[in-house]
Amino acid sequence: MKPELTKYELTEIEIKVLNHLETGHNNAISLKNLCLRTGEKERQIRLAIESLRNQGYIILFFPTLPQGYGMAETEVDVTEFIDYMRERVKSECIIIRSIKVAAKKKFMHEFGQLPLGFMG
Repeated sequence: MKPELTKYELTEIEIKVLNHLETGHNNAISLKNLCLRTGEKERQIRLAIESLRNQGYIILFFPTLPQGYGMAETEVDVTEFIDYMRERVKSECIIIRSIKVAAKKKFMHEFGQLPLGFMG
C-alpha cells in the first residue's frame, strides 16, 4: 500500500519510482533495476527519491543483501537506515578534514569550518 502523503503533484518519474518500490528489505530493488524498469537514468531516479523523501515517503536504501531501495516496513528498517547514513556522514567528514589539511599545506592558509547551518 502506497501512502498518500503529498500535497504536491507527483512528477511522472516519481510515480514510476513509487510504482516499482516494494515494502521491506527483502523486496529491495537495485538502482540498476529501477532504471531498467522505469526507463530513467540513475541521476533522475536519485532526484525523484530525494523529492519523494522530502514529501514524506519513507524510502530507504538497504545496504545489505538484497541491496537496494524500498519502503520502510518496520522501525528497525528506519533505525538501520539512519545508522547507515550517520556512518556515511562521518566518512564524508573525514574526507573533508583530509582535504583541508592537504590544502592548508599546499595553499598555506586555513579553509575554515563548515558554517553551523550548512545542512539546511
